[in-house]
Amino acid sequence: MSRVVLRNVPTRDVVAMIEHLDDVIRELALISTGANSGVAVATVPEPVLLTMDRVRPVLFAQKENISRQAGRAWRTGAPSVDVEVDLPAAAAPTLLEVLEVLEAVDDAAAGDGALLLTATSPDIAEFRRWFFSRLSQDLSAAPPSGEV
Repeated sequence: MSRVVLRNVPTRDVVAMIEHLDDVIRELALISTGANSGVAVATVPEPVLLTMDRVRPVLFAQKENISRQAGRAWRTGAPSVDVEVDLPAAAAPTLLEVLEVLEAVDDAAAGDGALLLTATSPDIAEFRRWFFSRLSQDLSAAPPSGEV
C-alpha cells in the first residue's frame, strides 16, 4: 500500500465531487441490476457498467474514506482539507479508468435524458479530473507506506 496526500484541497469541491459520485454509483447500480435481471435495457454503454462493477471495490472504500475526511472539514468550517488515500500503487491506472467512466456517465447524462442524474457541473468535472489524475500520478510515484 502507498499513501498519497493531496494538501489544501478545497473542502466544498471534495464534498460536491463525493455527492455526485454517490449519485453516479447508485444510478449505475440500478441500471446494472435492471439490465442483469432483464427488467430494463441499459441506458449507458455496457463497458461503462462492466468497468464500474470491476472498480467498485477499490473506489467505494476510498470514496468513504475521503468522504469522512471531507465531512470532518466541512463540519468544522475548514475551507480546505488534506486528503489522505491509501491504495496499492498498481491501482493508479484504475483511478484513470474510474475517471473515464465518470466522464462517460456525464456525457450520457447530458445527452438524451437516458439517465435520472444530471451531468456534473463543469467546475466539479474539472476538479474531479484534476483530483483523479493527481491521485493516479502521485500514487505511481509514491513509495509503499512504511518506506522512506
